[in-house]
Amino acid sequence: LKPAMAFTLIALVAFYLFHLVLLALGTTGEGGRFHWFATGLVAAWAVAAIVFQRWTSRNPRRILPAYCWAASNVLLVTLFLLQADGPRSPLVIAYPLLIAGTALRYRTGLLWFVTSLSAVNYVGLVAEAALLRPQFSVRFKDWVIFTIGLFVLGFVQRLLLRRIKATSPGER
Repeated sequence: LKPAMAFTLIALVAFYLFHLVLLALGTTGEGGRFHWFATGLVAAWAVAAIVFQRWTSRNPRRILPAYCWAASNVLLVTLFLLQADGPRSPLVIAYPLLIAGTALRYRTGLLWFVTSLSAVNYVGLVAEAALLRPQFSVRFKDWVIFTIGLFVLGFVQRLLLRRIKATSPGER
């Protein structure tokens, strides 16, 4: 199993188990229509991961499959958060996890793409909540700090990739 595929499947299983625990505890908002939305989203996400993994395996030197896969991950997280509590959801942690997981592909451009796309999508969630669902809005300083944190994480991951490339036997 490739690292990106393993990361995606482990994250999906963890996410869905978390959802099922909340459902079993009777947490408000986790049942009914939302449960079926979450179940369908996880299933579609798993199928998409398999399709993207096959596409990537057939085109190992092409970057397009990796960018499409990464973009779909960020967009699926955002779609889920739009159905949930938006920027107030504790699952906004998925954005930093996607950034960290992207480093497994060892591509700096892809890392900045995911970092930027995550930040743009998060700010979009903040704007959507402020305009349409004020009960889920977040304070200015909170979303600014979170957004800056996404870029700091991207930068740290970039530095780690640079160090790995510098110390790899084939890169000297």
